Amino acid sequence: MNRFDHKKLMQQKKRHKNYARITVLTSLGLGVVLANSTTVKAEDKEWAPNTSTTIKQGDKQYTIKWGDYLELISRDSGLTIGTLMKLNDSIIDANLIYEGNIIFFGDGVNAVVKDSKGNIIAKTPLTPADKEGIKKADAQKVNRATKINSKKNKDSKIIVNDNGDGTGTVTKPVKPIKPDPNKPKPPVKPDVKEVSMKIYYLQVASKDNLEEAVVLKEETVKAKKGEKITIKAKEFDNMNLISESSVTVTAENNAEIIFDYVHKDAREVTVRDITEDGKVLGEFTETDFDILVGEKISYTAGEYEGYEVVGTKEKTITVDTDNAKNIIEFTYRKKIVVPVEKVNISVEHIGTDGVVLNQESKSVEKGSTVTEKSLDFSDRGYELVGESNQTIKADKNTTITFKYKKIETKPVAETVNVWIKYVVNDGFLIEDENKMVEKGKPFKVEAKDFTEKGYILDDEATKEVTTEVGTTVTFKYKRIDPLEGMAVLTTKYVDEAGNEIHESKKEDVKIGYTYVTYPIDIVGYKEIDYKGRIGKMVAGGMTETIVYKKIGDVN
Repeated sequence: MNRFDHKKLMQQKKRHKNYARITVLTSLGLGVVLANSTTVKAEDKEWAPNTSTTIKQGDKQYTIKWGDYLELISRDSGLTIGTLMKLNDSIIDANLIYEGNIIFFGDGVNAVVKDSKGNIIAKTPLTPADKEGIKKADAQKVNRATKINSKKNKDSKIIVNDNGDGTGTVTKPVKPIKPDPNKPKPPVKPDVKEVSMKIYYLQVASKDNLEEAVVLKEETVKAKKGEKITIKAKEFDNMNLISESSVTVTAENNAEIIFDYVHKDAREVTVRDITEDGKVLGEFTETDFDILVGEKISYTAGEYEGYEVVGTKEKTITVDTDNAKNIIEFTYRKKIVVPVEKVNISVEHIGTDGVVLNQESKSVEKGSTVTEKSLDFSDRGYELVGESNQTIKADKNTTITFKYKKIETKPVAETVNVWIKYVVNDGFLIEDENKMVEKGKPFKVEAKDFTEKGYILDDEATKEVTTEVGTTVTFKYKRIDPLEGMAVLTTKYVDEAGNEIHESKKEDVKIGYTYVTYPIDIVGYKEIDYKGRIGKMVAGGMTETIVYKKIGDVN
């Protein structure tokens, strides 16, 4: 396979390089779990707000002390209250935090997940809004401290409700209420929520190539939220587990647990491009799903400016168990540049009258074949004489010439106006028209049919004249007698047996005209052909028959 097109199109699960291999994603999408979270009862001693914390620059977490409040921690950590609450999802109320709980600050780039021992088990990058909140908190740290000091009351007991931009209101904090041991507490029904987590068993290309993977199997497990559960890896044929064999996590909704496997025969192939004197032009080592022991893998030599491959440009190896033997080398040498001799080719487009229509020249390799095409100069009144293409072998400086001649223009023929008149014998004009035709040429005209207007031709049907100025062609007609050219249309009304049930209707219709007949109402009968009949009258007349049924027989 070619080195630049060797990835298979397979079902893949992409994972970002910065993510841990075992990832726990919380419902907030930050992958943050608050470890060692406990609730501390109010102490008997009087609560008073602290004026500072032990937070130092670069600290990743802080254990809440008696007298701390979230605004103070925000001031000393440089993180806004909103960012702190987002990183620590156990903080529901900004005015209510507990001594002994741990607040995580992240690492400035990622929000982190830690187990009960403080070990980082997953990371996920901070969003741009989180990073902006950190910058903003840093810029306003001094201002916040000034505002807090200016708002202290005489008892130095304060709670700041931060708006996230360095402003807010200051209220006196409420002392935690000490539980009354003598007052019975109502039973609290535990709120246990069941969550779902995904387990993926993935085949990766190698331990060093986790960017893409094939899903061998996926499962969904359910557990009580916050419960610690242990998931063990499964065994698959021809697969070796490269991640931990089991993982213990705290159940969170939409959490993902991933186990990685590689094929037991997976190996790597190194492709090296070197010059004859040992200079390495390029080298890479590749792992992929189909690079397995016994498989044949092919690579094509790369291209380097100024170098050419010595020998074959494609090589194939059979993948060996020893990666040291899975090496393909391509040898290159410097290209030998041979000076190319050039000759000059001039191309001229010249009219037969000596006018130079176009001229150009070009330098080409000596001995090469050159083909030139003619150009179109019709807009300048010239047309090509000879072949439109010329091909030569450029052995020396040569001129290719195309010849053109002036386009001959034919004189415009003189035209005259011919009048055509259609008149009745008594001189009545039925219609006239005129046509422009070439002078002195024979012109043939055919008479028109005016039968529908009551006129029939009384002249030649076609006339031919030689056109001159003032030529007129006249066709004569006569009026049609009212009864001449007429025929009788007979309409019969019969029953289904063919017996006439009403007197036939007769009417005169002009021959060639279109007629329409319609049924009539006959007592006791209903017409079957109620749409009528349409026809064209012919000499000798036409007969149409309309059939009826008795009304009692009609559905």
